[in-house]
Amino acid sequence: MKKKQLNKQYIKKIKKKLRSLQASLEDFKFQKSIANDMLQEQLELWDEHLKPYEQVYDRAKKKVKNRKKTISVLKKIVKQSKNKKKKPSKSRESGKKNPVPAPARSASPAIKENNLKKIEGIGPKIEELLKAAGIRTFSDLAATPVSKLKEILNAAGSRFQMHQPDTWPAQGDLAAQGMWQELEELQNKLNGGK
Repeated sequence: MKKKQLNKQYIKKIKKKLRSLQASLEDFKFQKSIANDMLQEQLELWDEHLKPYEQVYDRAKKKVKNRKKTISVLKKIVKQSKNKKKKPSKSRESGKKNPVPAPARSASPAIKENNLKKIEGIGPKIEELLKAAGIRTFSDLAATPVSKLKEILNAAGSRFQMHQPDTWPAQGDLAAQGMWQELEELQNKLNGGK
């Protein structure tokens, strides 16, 4: 008889302990649910907080990519111009190398003029100024130092002084070589010739 009473008391204790554990488990589940909700809210807040920074990062990444493309195009131009300078001219009669440079082109009307307005940053009035200064073709533009272009603009008055001709020779070189796709890629990265 005592054994049966002991067993009943032991089972009651176990059941009581089990109910206590189940209650604490439910409490833990509830607390976990609240913590998960709070964590989710915090993550959403951080996502909203980070969105502007992600946009700034994406824009900066695009600018870097565009600058790399511009640098690549300009490096090609520099390389091509170096290759041109290395090749000595040959006289037509003898076929021997001629150390004397070819005579400069005259600004006579017989020379075919190019539409310099195809260069980013050059409009009709600046084209007139350049042609009046003897820069009539893309090749002329490519061979003109930026300092000379700035002198021409400065001499024309304050209306023209704000223009930046820094990339005009490079653009002129691409146009003179008929590298229209490369010119377009470069111009897509420029704003008013800059």
